[in-house]
Amino acid sequence: MPDWWNTAKIRAGYGQLGNNTIGVYEFAQTINPYASYGFGGADGTPYTSGSSVINIVDPDIKWEDTESTNVGVDLGMFNNRLQFLS
Repeated sequence: MPDWWNTAKIRAGYGQLGNNTIGVYEFAQTINPYASYGFGGADGTPYTSGSSVINIVDPDIKWEDTESTNVGVDLGMFNNRLQFLS
């Protein structure tokens, strides 16, 4: 390396970011355990207890993720009086 060249550095980076702003329990179905069902119609037959699904969710819901990379070069010349940073 010549005398007037002081610094040469190559930098690289990689990262992943996630977005966790999915609402609480949006990935799980809600079930009403107190639903009742009538058998026989309007003639006054008794109801029986049961459960029912209140909402149907997307089975493919997941956290958003993003990948990023970067590369940079740092150069210093003439006793680091002239510098290039990227």
